[in-house]
Amino acid sequence: MKICKRVLPILALVLSLFSTGMTAVQAQTSASQTSNFANLVLFVQFSDTEGNFMDSKQSTYAQKTYTEAAVHDYLDTSYAKSLVSYMDTISYGQFHVNTYMPQLNEDSSKITPIVLSRTQSSYDSNSGIYLAEKEAMDAAKKNWDLTSLNLDQNNDGSVDNVTFIFAGTESARGGTFYAHKNDFGPGYTLANGKYVGCINVLMAKTVFGTDFSSTGEIAHEFLHSLGYPDLYHEDGGTPVGAWDIMSQASLYNQWPLAYMRSSVSNWLTIDTITSNQHLTLVPSSEKDGNQAYILKTSISDSEFFVVEYRKQGKQYSDELDVKIPGSGMIIYRINQRSENLSNRLGNGLDGVYVFRPGETNTTDDAGDITESFLSSESGRTSYGTEDMSKGIADNAIVYADGQNSGIAIRNVSSASDTISFDVSFADTSNIGLWNSLGGSSVASNTDSSVLSMAVNGNASYPSALIGNSSAPALYQYNGNSWTKASADITDFGSAATLAYLNGIPYVLYSETSDFKMKLIKYTDGTWKTVQIISSKETDYSSMISNGNALYIAWNEGILSGPSANKIARFDGEKLTLIEEKTSGYNTQFHFSADSTSVYLSYRDASNSSNTVSVRQITGSSIKDLPVPETGSVEPQICSDGKDLYLLNAAENTSNDSFLYKYSDDRTALTKISSRLPAENSVFSSISICQGVPLIQVVDNKQSGSSGTSVYRFENNAWWQEGLKLDPMVVSDTNMCMIGSTCYVSYLSNNVPYIKTKQITVNQSGQNTPTVSGIIASASKTAYKIGDIFNANDLTVKTQYSDFSSKTLTYKNDYSVSGFDTSTAGTKNVTVKYGSFTDTYQITVSAIAVTGVKVNGTLSLIVGNSGQLSAVISPSNATNKKVSWSSSNASVASVDGNGKVTAKNAGKASITASTADGNYKSSCSVTVSAPPAATPKPTNTPVSTSTPTAVPTAAPTSTPVSTPTPVKIVSMNRLYNPNSGEHFYTADTAERNWLVTLGWIYEGVGWKAPKSSNTPVYRLYNPNDGDHHYTMSSSERNWLVSIGWRYEGIGWYSNDSKMVPLYRQFNPNVYIGTHNYTIDKKENDWLVTLGWKAEGIGWYGTN
Repeated sequence: MKICKRVLPILALVLSLFSTGMTAVQAQTSASQTSNFANLVLFVQFSDTEGNFMDSKQSTYAQKTYTEAAVHDYLDTSYAKSLVSYMDTISYGQFHVNTYMPQLNEDSSKITPIVLSRTQSSYDSNSGIYLAEKEAMDAAKKNWDLTSLNLDQNNDGSVDNVTFIFAGTESARGGTFYAHKNDFGPGYTLANGKYVGCINVLMAKTVFGTDFSSTGEIAHEFLHSLGYPDLYHEDGGTPVGAWDIMSQASLYNQWPLAYMRSSVSNWLTIDTITSNQHLTLVPSSEKDGNQAYILKTSISDSEFFVVEYRKQGKQYSDELDVKIPGSGMIIYRINQRSENLSNRLGNGLDGVYVFRPGETNTTDDAGDITESFLSSESGRTSYGTEDMSKGIADNAIVYADGQNSGIAIRNVSSASDTISFDVSFADTSNIGLWNSLGGSSVASNTDSSVLSMAVNGNASYPSALIGNSSAPALYQYNGNSWTKASADITDFGSAATLAYLNGIPYVLYSETSDFKMKLIKYTDGTWKTVQIISSKETDYSSMISNGNALYIAWNEGILSGPSANKIARFDGEKLTLIEEKTSGYNTQFHFSADSTSVYLSYRDASNSSNTVSVRQITGSSIKDLPVPETGSVEPQICSDGKDLYLLNAAENTSNDSFLYKYSDDRTALTKISSRLPAENSVFSSISICQGVPLIQVVDNKQSGSSGTSVYRFENNAWWQEGLKLDPMVVSDTNMCMIGSTCYVSYLSNNVPYIKTKQITVNQSGQNTPTVSGIIASASKTAYKIGDIFNANDLTVKTQYSDFSSKTLTYKNDYSVSGFDTSTAGTKNVTVKYGSFTDTYQITVSAIAVTGVKVNGTLSLIVGNSGQLSAVISPSNATNKKVSWSSSNASVASVDGNGKVTAKNAGKASITASTADGNYKSSCSVTVSAPPAATPKPTNTPVSTSTPTAVPTAAPTSTPVSTPTPVKIVSMNRLYNPNSGEHFYTADTAERNWLVTLGWIYEGVGWKAPKSSNTPVYRLYNPNDGDHHYTMSSSERNWLVSIGWRYEGIGWYSNDSKMVPLYRQFNPNVYIGTHNYTIDKKENDWLVTLGWKAEGIGWYGTN
């Protein structure tokens, strides 16, 4: 009970401090006022739970009781990862969670659980857990005074959050007793008239039984109550990995991504960058400065990119971000089309995706998430390209549909107190963008199921009928924005068509109650019924305005019978039936018109041939026009007042899909096009611009190439008109022309859009693409002083109007200016091709000194001098300055040029030190006294004998053995946050596969020889999933005899015993019982925590 007694006396102080609030921070944090939030925690056990489950003890070395763990993980402000501390940290003090535990008795340090009336299994269903939660809250109201607690601190009328901690272990993912956040449902009042809204469900043994999930799972579910989405894939895949606690949760808490903390909680503001700049980021822990930037282009209204600096926490500490892959800058995509930015469904529509090298397409997660951070230390200092033809496999920063954004990140610096980089944007002014009319969606309503577009006479812009299935309304564009221009249609059922007659808007639709077809008009500020067109249910209908009349086609009585297909004319006063047919089942009605006639196309769905009909209506007479022999799922007729075309699109654009044109007298039909483009697509609408047909295509493949596009048929060929309008599979599409401006309407994820583009028709009769710009992509941007330009380091391409490209050659095609490596610094290089230019940056740095050598020794006599020289490595180093010094200047002094002067007899060491890098090299100088004067000798003859030559033996060369270099392999160290096991492998593929399963890569543990005389054996326990490693064949054989599986040689130990691998044993756990490390400090630290040191397991190499 020592830990509990130490913590609990501060509990009253902690709870009293909760209500005091904190000062809001400034700078790039949002500086919003501190908000308080209540979290009521209820501890609940079942009738078949033994004893008081909160008295259970953890299976870790700490042996805390569950009560002690709960207080520690929720309330302990001295613990950096407790819920109160964590929320304070990630909000920069702008959000304070006040956790209440009414069942905690401070005097006895005990939690008294609520005991439910039934067994756990009887509550194991959606309705069952609701009853368990309600029964627990009923008991809490009865046994504790909840009215004294402020449970609605955000003042929204409901209890801020209720956390249920149930006895037991989590069920399988998706099960009733799996950790989750939910909304309890309306109507249940807990205290002071406040109803229960958000709830968290946690299982005690999972969060308190060990430390492996504890704080991470508590924070993950609590953040759900604040609106944070799941950022993992339910069915596998790693769109975000360890970069956010909503993607991976464990004991090692991470920061939520900066954009999530900005968009969900408004705890910081993020600047948006749209032009080339040099930028600097601070890490998430710094409240002053820019933690992130948004990078946005005009290509997408709903997607953009965020760059953020993350700094890895200190290993074996309570700091945040200990388990992220490394320190550096990450790049991630935000897709606002994803509901609440969630990644959970994994359907190709990720709300958040972190870029990483090695991807092959937008959906396969083939890249390595552990290499997703950029820094000079990582060797990854650039990402993205301005070449718009590149894709994700080229490390382009792409949108969800695979379209390159044209954003490039370069020159990423070291990951220190800050990190800096250069960002550049491709010139997209000539790439054919479709712009959203009004700059965004037509209406803020994100639950639209109705969209119909029409033009009111000579209006400059189209109008649109938009809304959900219960209340659509008319919207009009005023040149700047969309405004609601009518009341809601309150009895709307389905199938709406908007048209104008004499300036009055009319809507044709089926009623909500019986699906009878109704025509209404909007006058005097209200919708008025004009006529019930059909008294029977209708399935398909269409309407067009031409001259002074509306023309309407529909089918009816499909369910009630008898069925009929009808065509009628409404002149503003009277509806006149033109034709009624009782045979067939006509669908996909489409109208078009010229100055004299109205044209109607449809198919007969009563037979598998999908027979096509085209009718010409002049006044009250109808004439059949020729049609293709091949049927069509959605034939569409279109006239521009002169020419008449038929789009005959077979299902999923098979080989039978073509464009046809009628003769001027409408008596002949000619197939004029090759097969329609974009295989496996649905052709939704057709229009004509200056005699050139345009078709809208919706790709339904649900892959990286899905979306909607427009093609034009000009000079006997199909041409894509600009970029895609939308990366998603869309619905309710329509297209119209006002002058030379094309308007396309559609619903994307139930959001209404009208996109617009000026269409330029080639009047010359030839489609010769023209140059629209050039793109210079440099593979090398880092240079040393004196380096020369090499054209192999640069790729220059032209961009043509048809989006093709051509690679140019240096000097023959393009020229380069501004490439200057004479001095260090950042230089702008300009590439010119004709009148087109592009620029890129290079960084020129000095050539660093790597060493210095003073050769030889020097012997001098007092009074003499000698000259020393220093040889700098490399020979082309930029700064070759050295300084000279003497260890004993009284013996020998040295000047700044290396000249040594002998002063007195003795020895001194002369040292040369480089100015760059402070490398040193020394020379020994011996100074001798001058010889004494001697008398002149007397010439006394001395007889000498002839010397005898002594033979000198030839030196015998002694062989010197050349050491054989040892081949080494890197041993990867991984951590399983769910079991606590560490795993070691030299196999990179095995490492990457384990990361996809949720293991956390911790880097290289040690270097091992590729082979030696001492193998290290790898074994696996199939009962608990644990691995063990040993050099002992006896230990290996014994483990095999008791059920372990021998998996072969894992690696080898160094026979020279260079680097010891220390082995420790944890007697308190059953999985992850052993740890191996080259770090003696880690070994000793684990021993202080209760691990047992077992000596040296094996040896690594240098």
